[in-house]
Amino acid sequence: MFFDYYKVNNFKAFQIIPDSIHYTLDIPDMSKEWINSTEPIWQWLNQEWGYSVPVNSTVITNINTLFGEEITELTRWENDEWEMFAGPGPDVKKEDVRVVPLATILGIDKSILPALKLDIGEGLWRDSRESEWNNWE
Repeated sequence: MFFDYYKVNNFKAFQIIPDSIHYTLDIPDMSKEWINSTEPIWQWLNQEWGYSVPVNSTVITNINTLFGEEITELTRWENDEWEMFAGPGPDVKKEDVRVVPLATILGIDKSILPALKLDIGEGLWRDSRESEWNNWE
């Protein structure tokens, strides 16, 4: 493979990663060969986006989601913007809020797919990943 920027075929690279306490699911493990099945969060780098929402859609979420806790509340606020939280949204501290690509959240948890069919202003909630989604009333 030719790397145009460096104009070389091979080069050494180092990945700086956080310690295990701060390691989140959106950080790829670059010590292993990258394939879609082991790094689903990054699958759209070489796969076509197959959803009816914009590929550049974003999600406002909390750090707990990125640590792997289940999303229990979600709302669609714009054509390309959602809020999805592990736990009650109003209880999320400002310093724990993150904005990530929707693709990242889909790679972490495919059970949020019903969110893609929500109209703007609609929301869903559930007790756990095994629970059914309920409409916000």
